[in-house]
Amino acid sequence: MWTSLVKIAVFTTLSILSVTILIGSLNMAGVCVSEAKLYSNEEKIDSAVRYVFAEYPDLINKLDYKSPEEYMSLLSNCCKVGLEFVGSFDYGVNRFVGKLSDYVLVAKISKKVIQNLSENEIISALNSLRDREWFVIAISNCGRSWDPFD
Repeated sequence: MWTSLVKIAVFTTLSILSVTILIGSLNMAGVCVSEAKLYSNEEKIDSAVRYVFAEYPDLINKLDYKSPEEYMSLLSNCCKVGLEFVGSFDYGVNRFVGKLSDYVLVAKISKKVIQNLSENEIISALNSLRDREWFVIAISNCGRSWDPFD
């Protein structure tokens, strides 16, 4: 009797462990498990820019943009996507549970600065921005933006 209970307990434990490892592996790869989807960089950028417009309206007004669409159309190279931008203690945990797919850096650059520049000059201006001249936005595996410093 005890042997069959032990077998059931071992089987159940191994099954739960296998599912946890599978979901964790998909999360580490950046897959949105609930939607069975891997978000593109463009979708991550769109989410991050909309988040910035919603969360920092006073600063966006000072930069003189009317909408996320205007911002992204004027600054097609507005953002950088990657995990290398921010190091944090909870990085691994957030990746494993699907809370962190990537970071998106969104440029804090005024419309007045770029309005008469060519595309190459805009890229050069963006490349010369210092660290504090970027919003750092974290993106979950399912495309939700959040502030990693909150």
